[in-house]
Amino acid sequence: MIRYQLIAAAAIFLIAGNEASAQTNRQIFTGSYIGSQGGYGIATTKTSVTGLGGSPLKDEDDGAFIGGGFIGYGSTNGGYLYGGLEAEGLISSIKESGTDAGVILTVKQTYSFGISGRIGYVVTDNVLAYGRVGWVWTKFESTATSGLDRLSDNDWFNGPRVGGGVEIAMGSGLFGRIEYSHTWYQNNKYRIGGETLELGRNENVFMVGLGYRF
Repeated sequence: MIRYQLIAAAAIFLIAGNEASAQTNRQIFTGSYIGSQGGYGIATTKTSVTGLGGSPLKDEDDGAFIGGGFIGYGSTNGGYLYGGLEAEGLISSIKESGTDAGVILTVKQTYSFGISGRIGYVVTDNVLAYGRVGWVWTKFESTATSGLDRLSDNDWFNGPRVGGGVEIAMGSGLFGRIEYSHTWYQNNKYRIGGETLELGRNENVFMVGLGYRF
């Protein structure tokens, strides 16, 4: 799937090069904007069970489609440096299952909201390279089973997100971008069957987006 996303991103960049080649004003990256994005997320669930069973730390990895939208504002003030603020909402279909010290665990990621600051540099008249630092809140549906004991919980995990990408102006306010980000979520603890289950998450996301600046 990542291969197809990269091909789509390359197509956006080729179109952008043709449509925006005549624009030489760095102000094309200034203003409010809105857009949609889609890509692939790879999540790692870390579990540690202590108590009657006991076990060392164990990782489970899985990936799936992630998609949603974003809205923000940024400005170059006529120069090469860019600064802005962006909010995003994403829907995920990542689902992981595993067994740790007799505890059967299933974790499903549903949706998330985040806000980030973006700092960048105008590489050419229509190409912006940027980094982002922000915070994300994500809803997880977790089910743990140990013998006859069963625990179901819907929790919000939150944590910092950092990343970076490239944005290309395509003319008439349109732009395309490709981006990578990583999120570290805090750990949560649960009691089940006389044991303590500690659950932590982190996530890598590869995204392609299309937006409109007005």
